[in-house]
Amino acid sequence: MTPSDRKSSAYVEAIVREAVARVLHSVRRPLRDAGYDGPRTPLVLSDVQHDFFAGYLYGALQRLLELGELSEEEDIGRATHRLYCGLFGFEDNEYGPWHVWVVREGLHNLQRPHVFLGYCTGRNDVVNQLRHGGAHNALADALQHLGTEGGEPLFGIG
Repeated sequence: MTPSDRKSSAYVEAIVREAVARVLHSVRRPLRDAGYDGPRTPLVLSDVQHDFFAGYLYGALQRLLELGELSEEEDIGRATHRLYCGLFGFEDNEYGPWHVWVVREGLHNLQRPHVFLGYCTGRNDVVNQLRHGGAHNALADALQHLGTEGGEPLFGIG
């Protein structure tokens, strides 16, 4: 996209806000059902689950932003960071480097396969929810089968 083709900042902000709100609404119930009750409740995930969750959020947001005609990495990264902050209450720059690294390594270099699996699941969930009006969310089901060897709980509350 050339600079002259760039959408107005108000349009970009509106689309990013809408995408974040939709994904936040989608993931809040699975997290709440697992005992996560907001930023003051620690969310403990295995590395594999964390990778999957990061990819899921990124994929869902990317798909929603594409549907709104935004596909620049900068916009998707900003939306992802805003969603992490909304879920976990982190300051603006505290969590950014981690999720940017996971997405870059997992998606662009394919060295973290569970990020890619989460990414594909997130993209598909969003499309299914748009088509069927709140279809089944695959996040909790998928995470239950990742990194829970030895009967460990999906989400540990510390």
